[in-house]
Amino acid sequence: MSKILPLLIIAFGFFSGGLLNFIIAKLYLSRNIINEECANSIKEQGWLRYLFWPFVVKSCPAKQQLRVFLVDLVFAAVAYWLWFDPPLKVEFWWGFTWIAYLAVVVVMDLEYRVVLLQVSAAGGILGLLIGTYLHTFSVTVLGGLAGYLLMLGLYKFGEVFGKKVGEMRGQELEEEALGFGDVYVSGILGLVLGWPGIINGLVLGILAGGAGGLAHVAVSVVNRRFKAFEPIPYAPYLVFGAVALLYFREIFLR
Repeated sequence: MSKILPLLIIAFGFFSGGLLNFIIAKLYLSRNIINEECANSIKEQGWLRYLFWPFVVKSCPAKQQLRVFLVDLVFAAVAYWLWFDPPLKVEFWWGFTWIAYLAVVVVMDLEYRVVLLQVSAAGGILGLLIGTYLHTFSVTVLGGLAGYLLMLGLYKFGEVFGKKVGEMRGQELEEEALGFGDVYVSGILGLVLGWPGIINGLVLGILAGGAGGLAHVAVSVVNRRFKAFEPIPYAPYLVFGAVALLYFREIFLR
């Protein structure tokens, strides 16, 4: 059994990645986010098709097909890591489930800059359960409120800033710097990190977002595609801060 166990864990992670890809596709279909031809192709293949390679839908964007492969491979590796060499105080089942949820948030924000309400609702329930298990109920709720309110303040600041910039330019900005989905994500992360852990999580996320924004600007300038006040997906940076504290705590707090 000891020789077969690693293969079973890897297979579990691989098929979990397929299930996540299926969930993401169903969420896209529920909101008509993807084009009709791609949507019809996904419906025809069925959910079991996500569990087996190669998953290729020619009518869907190539980057989405690549993402399907990457998610499968990444979660096979994540399952192996969390089972055989887990970080301190991270147990397999909640640690794996939490990363799986965060993966859905990150993928959807990177691909279409959306954090759907049903995804946020599921995250609120999951975050409350995991946070209460890790801390106490009061610490969990306080962390969630802090994360939500702090990001809400940044969201409102960005809203006012965007209006002022639009007035000076004589043209409204096409998109907000922060979406309200980022406010929900921050509150959900606060539930798991608790109070005052959410403060460190947000600081790491904001620093990562600043570095990522500068890198994006640099690449855009080099490619001659720079556009002032171009919005970027922000949820992945917030997730980075939470993952850093939960799974690599000793490294980042040092």
